[in-house]
Formats: sequence, structure tokens, C-alpha cells
Amino acid sequence: MSSYTQGLDRDITECLEQETAKYMKMGNVLLCGDFNARIANSPDYILNDDQSYLPLFDNYPIDKQILKRQSSDTTIDSRGKSLLDLCILNQLRILNGRVLGDVFGKYTCYTPNGSSVVDYVMVSESILDQILYFYVHNFMPTISDCHCILEWEMSSKFTVDDNDCNINMFDKSPNFIWSDESPTNFQTALLLPDIQTQIDTFNKSIIKESQSSVDEAAAELSHIFLSAATNSLKRNKLRNKKIKTKKWFDGDLYHLRNKLISYGKIYSKFPYDPLVRGHYYKLNKQYSKLRKFKYKEYKKSLVEQLQNLHDDNPKSYWKLINDLKNNDNKDHSSAVAPSVWVSHFNGLYQLHESFKERVAKLEKKLDNLEKNEDKSLREVCYFPETEIYPDATRIVYALSKLPVSDTTTFLFTSNFCLLIMLKAIILIGGPIKGTRFRPLSLELAKPLFPVAGFPVIYHHIEACSKVPDIKEVILIGFFQPNDALTRFINSAQMEFKIQIRYLQEYTALGTAGGLYHFRDQILAGQPDYFFVMNSDVCGDFPLKEMLQAHRKRVKGSYCTILGIEATRQQSLNYGCIVENKDTHEVLHYVEKPETYISTTINGGVYLFSPEIFQPLELIFKQNLDSKYSCKEGRFDVFGFDPNITTSEVIRLEQDIFVPLASSGKLFVYDTKRFWSQIKSTGAAIYANRHYLAIYQTTHKDRLATNGEGKPKIIGDVTIHPTAQIHPTAVLGPNVSIGKYANIGEGVRVRESIVLEGATLQDHSCVLYSIIGWNAVVGSWTRVEGTPNDPNPNKPFAKIEVTSIFTNDGKLNPSITVIGSNVQIPSEVVILNSIVLPDKSLSGSYKNQIIL
Repeated sequence: MSSYTQGLDRDITECLEQETAKYMKMGNVLLCGDFNARIANSPDYILNDDQSYLPLFDNYPIDKQILKRQSSDTTIDSRGKSLLDLCILNQLRILNGRVLGDVFGKYTCYTPNGSSVVDYVMVSESILDQILYFYVHNFMPTISDCHCILEWEMSSKFTVDDNDCNINMFDKSPNFIWSDESPTNFQTALLLPDIQTQIDTFNKSIIKESQSSVDEAAAELSHIFLSAATNSLKRNKLRNKKIKTKKWFDGDLYHLRNKLISYGKIYSKFPYDPLVRGHYYKLNKQYSKLRKFKYKEYKKSLVEQLQNLHDDNPKSYWKLINDLKNNDNKDHSSAVAPSVWVSHFNGLYQLHESFKERVAKLEKKLDNLEKNEDKSLREVCYFPETEIYPDATRIVYALSKLPVSDTTTFLFTSNFCLLIMLKAIILIGGPIKGTRFRPLSLELAKPLFPVAGFPVIYHHIEACSKVPDIKEVILIGFFQPNDALTRFINSAQMEFKIQIRYLQEYTALGTAGGLYHFRDQILAGQPDYFFVMNSDVCGDFPLKEMLQAHRKRVKGSYCTILGIEATRQQSLNYGCIVENKDTHEVLHYVEKPETYISTTINGGVYLFSPEIFQPLELIFKQNLDSKYSCKEGRFDVFGFDPNITTSEVIRLEQDIFVPLASSGKLFVYDTKRFWSQIKSTGAAIYANRHYLAIYQTTHKDRLATNGEGKPKIIGDVTIHPTAQIHPTAVLGPNVSIGKYANIGEGVRVRESIVLEGATLQDHSCVLYSIIGWNAVVGSWTRVEGTPNDPNPNKPFAKIEVTSIFTNDGKLNPSITVIGSNVQIPSEVVILNSIVLPDKSLSGSYKNQIIL
């Protein structure tokens, strides 16, 4: 139950409960290990569990009122509550802090964040009296990174019948070497007469339906295969490794080393004891000193031996000299002459013939690159297969740093784009956001809500993965890390083969505050550019085109904004951009103006150069200075002023884009592709429709098709493979069915999202709705909402973000949202309503919020 189990589809606690219940039927149970749960000293049994207060039914297992546990850990978490429920349900009792040897509940886990009790031993209540002692060993860093050893002893009496222990233990098969010829050799061996005789005998034998008969047959078949393999395959020979011992490492050193190892174990056991630590290092110093002395004495004896041999036996003397030289008898007369080395290195810096003409063109225009990028030079280095223009700075740097040799080929190949490094940052917000997305955001963060079968930010990451130079995707927000987010990150990393990390803000820092706060993480690896994407926008993101346009800009440009066309009236709800139509420079920027400015709006996707952190730093320092300034009407410097915003909060649109407009550093890239915001649940239905349409050209395999034994599909529909759908159901257009969903006979679903585990019973109808997790819609029930689509008669119209209620207090018509675990009865109508989670409805509802 450690953090390694967070990637599992099922909760590990649920699996443990099922396994415990299974083995409880066979007898008593003992569980031990790291449960990653903190339970403090909460009771693991039902207090006052007797008939004094309430009559109990027969065969009710009453919990014994045993000794209350003690614990050094005073914290209890959600996993701990689940563990206590497991103990109470199965009458398991925890030994920590209760049994002799650990009466105070000693810590079992030591981490840099603090100490805790997360390792437990639990036994059935009936065998608790048989536990003799329980002991938590001291922390030993040489054995575990943070956990302590748990030791316990219990008494037991049992007898073993020798007749029941006649278990056939098969010999371990030898290791064979498998090569390309092995299949043919093995098949030939199976055709040998003696092997064929054994196979015929095996086929004629009668195998009874008993364990012993099956074991004998398995052993006989294994023997046949082993015989064929022995006759045809080569075996791996086990070689005894000889331990090389140094001649000068004598018995004194061996004894002192063993003594040092023993004291090392004691030191690991008591790492904070100054006496143990001092004695260990003193002994270590003695060992090192003696080791050096022995080696020096050994070399001294060799020198004396050579001197004696030189006089007494010259032949042995020279033989020993040659041995000491490790037979180094190389012919040094064939050494390379210095002139050859000079000629070789001079040749490395000579230009290859095939590139002289192209480099000559570049050299003529290098003088113009510092002042202004020359388009003709860029055309020389343009590669159609990558559709990437190398910028001038990169060309100058490459020419000045790379040696003019064969390695220069790399500069003029299509792999030139590998020289740049990109990152992507996705701003996912936090729990105080997404209020218009309730009740769905009560169960799952809006960035993880599935649209077209995948979480919202999955589509962002997929778009980033199509840009080959993006090496890392960073999620920034102030959500607490949770299992759903961790599982998503792990799954996305495995699918897209790209590094994905989540950086948590300590508070809401604004759209640019998080960028500045984590600037060191973003700039790690020295990226040339980095994308920034808001998680609440969806669309067919033109990231490659933005990169190409940004790299064509004048040197020193900070940012390129994705520009979207909107209507005059709706543009007032977005950041408006006034641009130079020729250069696409942003001349004026206003966030949500009161009057009409422009129909080009901010699309929430940006491409930044690292120089953007210069104005970010300036804004941060200005906010910091204004926070501590003494102005008239303010509280004094050391007081508290609730009207002053936190200095770390930086708004990208107001604080950065507004002053950068008309400075020649801010540009816009206009696109006519699909784009929309996901601010409300109605916008999720609209985004679902367009993402499914995009699948027609990008991922046609994700769309369901008609066929025999399948439901009728109309338009674009995506169905999770684990969903169970009756063949008579009719789905579409624009429908997403989540995993483990159950669609009954004759069901009709249109323009809707059915989430994980939801059930639509026979002949129910769902239109323009979102059915929550594990919700149940009864038979012949109609769930219908009102679409919130843009006005089709107005070009570039966007979804209207309306309030939930009208001015007279009535509910605005919208799609119907059914929360998680909601039970809707049969033969009712739910129209334009919002149902909060865990509700059991009793009738029909229209234009209501059911709390």
C-alpha cells in the first residue's frame, strides 16, 4: 500500500479487503508490511460491543474489550481510516503499541519530512493472546531507506502428518542457450525414436481427475521436453568465480576488517549515539592506516627481493621485472611522428568539398545577421521536410563553435531542428476555480474531466507531443497532489514518451506568478522557447505554425499570442488585441474592455522566449516595493492592509501584455481552427462534439463503427473498450461513453457524455446531458437538457458564458448534469436540471437544482 500502488486502476485497500475476507474463511489471518497509513492511537475495534445497549442477533462476533493501543504518531489520515475499517470489519488487531516490546508505539518510518508509524502487524483477534512479543528495531540506513525492521514472536502448537507431505519437488531445469538454430534442433530432437516412444506412451495414458494424477502427468511431460532439450540444446556452464586476494592482505587486516563491519552495523543501529560514532571512525582510521602500511611493506619486500636477485640470480631478476611490467612489450619504435599529428589536426579544420559553395554564401551575409535577419540566408538553410527555419542567432553560433570538418554536415541536414529545445507549461489552476463546472468538479478536477474519451489536458499534451522539439511538459497549479492526477501523469508519460511533471503553487499566484515562481525549473536545460497553455481552452492547436512564425520574428521578441476571431459583442468578454496586419505586432491590448476594441481575442496559448522573465522580474519587484511603501491613506509599513494583493501574484494579461504592446516584442498568430473555452458543463458538450470531429482526420480508430452485434452508431461516437452496450441501443451523434459504463436494451443517447460506471437501463433516453460517475438512470426515463451552442448565424460566434440564474431568480435553461452516484427511478423526466452527487430522486424535475 505504498506510493508505488498509486498507478493501479483499483484501490489497493479494496484488493486487500477482498483477499483478507477470502483467507478469513480458511482460518486466522496475519498481515504485516508498509500500509502507508497513519492511524494515531484510534481504536481498531468497536467500543462497548456487547448486548448492554442493543440486543444482538445470534452468531454476532462480539469484539473483545482489549488493551487500548499507544502510538508516538498523533496523526490520522484517510488511508488510516480505511485501515481501521478493515480491522473492525475482519476483527483484526494491531500489535503496534499494544504488545510487550512496544508498549509506547514506536515510530516505524523516518523521512526528511518527519517520523511516523506506517508499518504494522495485524493478527486475528482469536490469536492475539498467542503473541509473545512485538519489537520495532532501530532505524538502520544500510537496510532500508526509511523503514524499520518489525520483529515478533508467537506461540503455536501443531502436528504434521508425514503422509500428507509427499509433495513431488521437481528438479530445477538447467539453463539452455537459445539461438537461431535452437527451434530447428529442438523439433528434430522431438522426432527421435526414443522421444516419440515416450510421447506415444504419454498420449495413451489415462489421467484421472485428481491432484496426484495431474502432478504425475505434468512431471512426465516435463521430463519428455527436458530430454529433447538435453539432446539438442547447449547448456550454460556454471563457473565458479575465484575470489582474487591480494598478497599483502594478511590475517591482521582480515580480522580488523570484520571488526569494522560489526561496528558499522552497530553504528547504523544507533546513528545518533556519539560514543558509537566516535569508536566507529576511530576503528576505521586504524584500518585505513594499517592497510596502507601493509601495502607499503609489501612493495618494500619486493624491492629487497629484486636487489638480492640482481646479485645472486640475474635471470630470475629480469623475469620478475618483466612480470611487474605486466608484459608491456610494445614496440615504441613505431610511434607516430609529430609532423603526422600536426597534419592530421590541420585536416580536421579544412572545409569538406561538398559544402564549400553553401558556406561561401553564408559567409557573405554574416555581417547583416547582427542587424537584421536576412530572408535569403534563411532560405539557404530552410529544409522542406521539417518546415523549420533556423534562426540567425543559431546559425552564427553554430558556425563559430563547430569545427569546419565532416561534423559540419550536421548543420546542413534536416536534423538541424534537433539543435533547439522546447518546453510546454500547462496552467491547470486550483480547487477554488471551476465553480461553474460543479457538481462535476466536486468529484474530479476540471483539467482531468474526460472530453471525447480523454481528460481535457490530455488533448493539450497530445498537441505538444506532435512538436518534436518539446522535451518536457510541466503542469503548474495549486491542486493538492492526488491519485487521479498521479495516475494521469504516469499514463501520459508512458503513452507519449515525454517527461511530464506537476509543480504545485503554495497559493494562487495568477496566470504569470507561477511561471516566475518556477522559473528555475522552466529554464533548466536552457530551452530556446516554451509554450504556455491555459487548461480551460480546447481546440485544434497550431503549435508548429506558431513556432515557425515566432522564429521568423525580429530578434528580441518576447512572445507570440494565439489570436482567435470573435464577434464584436462577444469580444468584450475576452482579452482584445489590436495588431499590425502586415507584421502581426500587437499594438494595443486590453483585457475584457468595456467598449469594442477588436474582434481578435486572446486564445490562451502563448509561445515565449526566455527573455520574458525580464519583465516578469520587473513586475515582481514593483509589486514587492508597492507592498512595503508608505503612501498616504495606507496602513503603516508594519501593519496589515487587506487591499494590497500578494506581491507574488502576477497577471499575464494585465501586468505583462498591456505594457509590452507596441514595444516590438509582442506578436500575435491568427488562426481559423476550432477553438473554445471550457468554463461550464455546457461547453464540455460543445468541445466533445468538435474533438470527435477532429478524430475523423487524426484518430479514426478512436471512433466507433457499425457492425453485426454492435449498437447503431450515428455520426461521431467514442466508446471505451470496457463499456457494455446492448446491440439494440442507438448512440450518436457526438456521444462519449466512459469505461465500465452499462447501456441497456433500446437506449437512445445523443449529444451527451456518459462517465465511468454509469448505467442507463432499458429504453431510457439521454439528450444533451452529462451522466455522472456510477449514476443510474431507470428504465423508460428521459434525461434531457438544452444545448448552449454558439449562434450558427453569426460567423466566429463563441459559447455564451451565462449565469446559472436569470435576473428574476429562475434557472437558465442548460444541459442536464447528473452528479456521481445519483439514482434516478424509472419512467420519470429530468429536464434542464442539475442533480448534486449521492441523491436518490423520487419523481420528475424541470429547471431545478436538486440539492
